[in-house]
Amino acid sequence: MKNFLFMAFLAVGVFACAIKPAVAHVGYIELTNGVPITNGGFNNYGWEDGTDPWLGDSHTLEGAAFYTFHLTQAEYVNISFASDSAVFDPAFSLYSGMLPNGGHDDTSTDPLGSGGLSISPTDAAPGDPGIAHYLWDSSTLSFVYNPQWTVPQPGLCDTASGCNLTPEQWYADNYTPHNGYRDILNYTATGGLDASGNPYHVYQGQFDALGNWSMANEDGEWSQINYITHVNNNATTLGTNGLAAGSYNTQTEYLQNLFLQPGDYTIAAGGAGCDYQIGQSAPLSCISSNMVGTLLFTASTSAVPIPASGWLMSSILAGVLAMQRRKHAGTHLTN
Repeated sequence: MKNFLFMAFLAVGVFACAIKPAVAHVGYIELTNGVPITNGGFNNYGWEDGTDPWLGDSHTLEGAAFYTFHLTQAEYVNISFASDSAVFDPAFSLYSGMLPNGGHDDTSTDPLGSGGLSISPTDAAPGDPGIAHYLWDSSTLSFVYNPQWTVPQPGLCDTASGCNLTPEQWYADNYTPHNGYRDILNYTATGGLDASGNPYHVYQGQFDALGNWSMANEDGEWSQINYITHVNNNATTLGTNGLAAGSYNTQTEYLQNLFLQPGDYTIAAGGAGCDYQIGQSAPLSCISSNMVGTLLFTASTSAVPIPASGWLMSSILAGVLAMQRRKHAGTHLTN
């Protein structure tokens, strides 16, 4: 098994390094109540890719920049994310908790896995038996099908299907898209391995726009952020190739009067105009990292009345946003 893991992850690691930077380091932008922040380093797929089973690469979210706010008491929270570019489609997810500063996602591993060559002790589902779908054959230097994959294993149990499960059943039960765990041995939720041991869909990263997810940094600090909700109501219509079909929907996205308890919160904001996969030929409007967006957070102990025309459409707040955009248009946060 150790030989299989070493060779499998070595192959995946080489493949990953050939297609994208290996790490993305998390940095936080602290939000102030009522003060809009404009940044100019977004692209049109950073958030959307986090909705895929193979997840997203965090550094496509404005250079791994996440927004955070802290509540000292229970309050009603309003968040808006506005496009300041002609084709940028904004979207965001809200989580409780914070990721560790300097945390990063590799293509398919968590730093707390032993050197990236074994299942992460933090992202593996509880009780993962470590049974591989394909085994490394040192005599032929190739991966071969594991005949135990479909054979019931005594004592292999879970709450969904009971006991004496086959490995195939156990992994299918315990690794589903956006359930908070990543199967980096068999890639169950991402399409699995073919007979040569190559992933059909290697994890692109650890960013999950629709579920809990975690990161660690080089100091061994690890934390999980817990999904609360996401906002992508004004969605761009995507073609069968995951790229934008027709015009982009650049309308502002709003989260209104959400009652939250005291604590720290994380916002992952990015583009939802393309579902871009590595290796695709995509238009510049999908992959350009010069999209500009403005995020605004407000909190109050009482709910804010929302007129039929939409929150933030008052002339005063609209004027503040306009001045802030003119002042900061084109700026780009670097980490």
